[in-house]
Amino acid sequence: WMDDLAVCLWGNSTDAVAAKVGVATGVLLDLFREHAMSPNLARGKTELMITPKGPKSNAWRKRLYGPLATGFFPIIGEVETYQVPIVSSYLHLGSLIHHSGSTKQEAKRRIAIANAVFNRYRKVVFQNPRIELTKRKEIFNSLVMSKLTYALETWTITDWKTKEYLHAAILRLYRRILKAGPDAHLSDDHLLTALELPSPTE
Repeated sequence: WMDDLAVCLWGNSTDAVAAKVGVATGVLLDLFREHAMSPNLARGKTELMITPKGPKSNAWRKRLYGPLATGFFPIIGEVETYQVPIVSSYLHLGSLIHHSGSTKQEAKRRIAIANAVFNRYRKVVFQNPRIELTKRKEIFNSLVMSKLTYALETWTITDWKTKEYLHAAILRLYRRILKAGPDAHLSDDHLLTALELPSPTE
């Protein structure tokens, strides 16, 4: 059985697409009931993430995700009206997908995960002077960078700010291997040369 379903809908306007979202979701939920399945409409179980495109899409985004949004999409079924939760982001196969298409939230989440792993092994491995730097770098790439770059090939970085954020955050992790504090004046080139690690931009 499928865990996730993506439906592509087309209409002459955003209102028409929204109506089709209601019809398509209602048909699916009613189909479950016909097969004696009770759809779980709790958050984290059944959710809608809608990405409006075209004219009036900004108005629909405010309606769906703005401060006055209810957080639910009413679906009229054959027997009852369903209230399906609407989410602005969705965790799919270990990656956070945002309705805007931006990877900024996923980048922040990945950096946080990488820092948490680094902190777990900081004293024992990454800043342990009894372990050779070469070996520390190998373990760093294996434990920390693998967490950070998981599914990175699916990212589409469309803005300079996100790119610079990632670059700076990875360099801060590099500095921590050398146990260089924030007051240590190390240029990026010096840091990369000392560690013999690739530039995050590359």
